Amino acid sequence: MNSDAKRGTVSAFQFFSIIFISRAVVSFTYIQTISVGRFASDILIAYAISFFLSLLLSFPAVMCVRKGVSPFNNKFLLFFYASYYVFICALTVNRFSYFAVSKMNPRLSLAVIVTVILVAVCYGAYLGLEPLARFAGFCAVILGLVILSVTLCNIKNFNVLNFYPVIVNSKRQIISNALLFTANTAQPITLLALYKRVASNPVKAYYAGITASYACVMLMLVFCCAVLGANADLQAFPIFTLFRMASLSDMSRLDILHTSFWIFAVYLKCAVMIFCAGLCVRNVSDSKKTVLFTVASFVVSLLMIYLLGIDVSSLSVKIGFVFYVSLTVVVPLVYSFVGGKNKNA
Repeated sequence: MNSDAKRGTVSAFQFFSIIFISRAVVSFTYIQTISVGRFASDILIAYAISFFLSLLLSFPAVMCVRKGVSPFNNKFLLFFYASYYVFICALTVNRFSYFAVSKMNPRLSLAVIVTVILVAVCYGAYLGLEPLARFAGFCAVILGLVILSVTLCNIKNFNVLNFYPVIVNSKRQIISNALLFTANTAQPITLLALYKRVASNPVKAYYAGITASYACVMLMLVFCCAVLGANADLQAFPIFTLFRMASLSDMSRLDILHTSFWIFAVYLKCAVMIFCAGLCVRNVSDSKKTVLFTVASFVVSLLMIYLLGIDVSSLSVKIGFVFYVSLTVVVPLVYSFVGGKNKNA
């Protein structure tokens, strides 16, 4: 039997797809309200810096994988990792909910949207990693076709003059945006949680997924700058606006492709987050763990919406940065030197 077909494992391509989609949706659904300064051509500089930071700051997790050690051995730390997964899940759902209400139907209830999404996510996480990985492979292909379509349809709107002036924001604002793009994710600890379930070469698949996602989003940002120009700064969702400007003969509503991908990606990413959170709890059935962390995500999501409102965007940057630095950089770096063998298969 092929090793890729073993129960509980996924192929390198499927793991690549999980990382690719999970990373891409963070920036593909870029929200103007959480950035610093104006949306201008220097956003490309910030995103390029973010790419190299992401590769560099993933190194502690990669070292843990190669040495066969993991902070997931520590029961105390597992609580914080589970909390991080729940936070990322809730934040991802909230971002889509904000988009659905502001761009699709203002009369929609945020609570209803959150409930529907998390019920679907709960079922996906309950099914396990293998079905999610197969769905990730499908989403990766779809995203490639979507990006190809929107770039081809927007070539006629591409204007190099819109790149000028290249530098609008200060150095501090550019660096702040680079850190925002880097820290608003959980891919390094997803590698730590799932690497033993990847049939072959998880590190190579991980880096390929990160690189592919940055390349795709960079292309979208280039077109945002060249097509929208200064108007991009006025848009809450610049990439969504780019899709709305695309047209293909009678099919003039290419923004539906953006929305469809976002729905697929939110479902996939959140289901993987809930699944990974479940790995942080032992001696409890999979169904109970799935329900537990889904309910936790639901509660956190509603608290964010009704207590913080739109301020959740700015607060999430600070909380996410603290989580990212401590749990994806510092702790794995320490464990790569002093940690014990990983027992969490």
